[in-house]
Formats: sequence, C-alpha cells, structure tokens
Amino acid sequence: MATEDKDVAERRRDFRQSLAGTVTVRLQAQDIVGPGENVSPDGVFFVAEAALPVEVILPGTSEVRQGELVRVTQMGAGRVGVAIRFPPAP
Repeated sequence: MATEDKDVAERRRDFRQSLAGTVTVRLQAQDIVGPGENVSPDGVFFVAEAALPVEVILPGTSEVRQGELVRVTQMGAGRVGVAIRFPPAP
C-alpha cells in the first residue's frame, strides 16, 4: 500500500470492505441552490447550501437505504466516483 493510501486509511473512521456487484442510486427530485463560485464556457462551480438526499440499493438486496451525496470525483475515461454517506445507526 502506498504511503498516501495508508495515511488516508488511517484517517477513516470506519473499516471499508470490497463490494462486488451493481449499486443503484436514486436522486430525489429537488432544486439544488447555493452561491456561485465561478463560471466558464465549460461549466459552473457552486456550493450547495443543503444536503443532497439519495436512495441507495446495494447488490444482493432490495432494501432501499437513505443516504446523502457527499462527493463526485472525475476518474478519467468518462467515469466518475460517487461518495454517499449513510446516516449513523440509531
């Protein structure tokens, strides 16, 4: 494991395990509003002032879990990585 990867793993609050199969994420219809940061002919960047709620179905189950979209990262070759946070268990 590279040093950078090890440092990230040590900062994480919870253990991650590999996940095989397809994850389904449903974006709940709502307006996303926030102050603009910058704009160019290629796009716009702004900061949302609210949580972005989603529904998630993990592989091997039909259970719908509530979550919050927290990050989208360009992965290259037309792919994006999507990070969703689940609320803490009661």
